This record gives sequence, C-alpha cells and structure tokens, in this order.
Amino acid sequence: YKSLRLQQESEKNNEVDTPIVIDPKMEAIVEQMFKRCFDDLCFEQAIGIALDTRRIDLLEETCKLAIANGKDSLLGYTFNLCVEARNITSREFRASVMEILTKLYRTLSVPDYSNMCFALQFLNRPSDVASVLFELLQSNDQTHALTAYQIAFDLTETENQGFIMNTMQHFNALLSTNSQSSST
Repeated sequence: YKSLRLQQESEKNNEVDTPIVIDPKMEAIVEQMFKRCFDDLCFEQAIGIALDTRRIDLLEETCKLAIANGKDSLLGYTFNLCVEARNITSREFRASVMEILTKLYRTLSVPDYSNMCFALQFLNRPSDVASVLFELLQSNDQTHALTAYQIAFDLTETENQGFIMNTMQHFNALLSTNSQSSST
C-alpha cells in the first residue's frame, strides 16, 4: 500500500501513461488499521502510518482526535517526525503537513508558538511569523514576550537571512501600523 501511494504521489508530479490504482480491499484494510489506532488511542502509530502512506487527510484527522483526547503533544511529535524524517522527501507533502500543523497549533489552549513559527518559516511565510511575534509582544503576559524573544533568537540561528529580513520588514510594518492607530 505504501509503495503504491508513493507511486501515486510521484505520478502527480510526472505525466504517466497508466495511472496507479489501489485495490479497494487494500484501502479498506488500511482504513481499518486507522480505526483501530483511533479506538485504542494509539495516535503515534496512526501518525506514522499517515506520514508513510502520504495520507494527509488521515494525518489531520488523527491530530484532531489526539487534541480532542488531551494529547496536544502529538502535534510536536508530528512536527519532529516531519522535520527529521528522511523518508519524507516530497517538499510538497511536507508543506501540506506543516500547513495542517500551523492551523492546529492555533487551536490549542496553549499554542506551541515556537513550532508554529518554524513551520511558517518552512512555508516561507514571514508575514505570519511577524504577526505571531507581534501578537506575543502585545500580550500583557510577560512569558509571551519572553517566548517571542526566544523564537526570534531561534529563527536567527537557522541562518536564513532572507527570511529573517522579510520577517523584520513585516514586523516593522505592523509596528508602524499599530503606532499610527494608537495615535489617532
């Protein structure tokens, strides 16, 4: 199943004469594996299978179920697998995973701003990173400001100067917009 899914993925990127078709029985078996993982609250296994088989739909469903069951840390687990996994070679698939994670990080009672910003950096969205940092600095909670500073330092350590410069531009634009609206 995994092999066929990977062939389908490469098929999307290349023109192929005969499309890869997966037997519905095989698909049903995999769906049953996911259902069993969900029933047993074995979300890590479901994430691994979803990543290996490039099932972005089931990856998102697994993450949502994990959050609903109080296992918010699964998002960090998924993020680490996506960043460190050598078997995820498709940048497009990795971007899809990061997109889902950034969306879900925002839904947590205590968002993981650090991983959110690193995912946004992977997606090359400096304006969104600037917005997150700005939001953290505008908070009355001192720990949010410290978090913003730590994220800024961590992003700087990635040595992606173009991204950092773009983030700073967007951040400065937010500052000037905020100061203009404050003075009126």
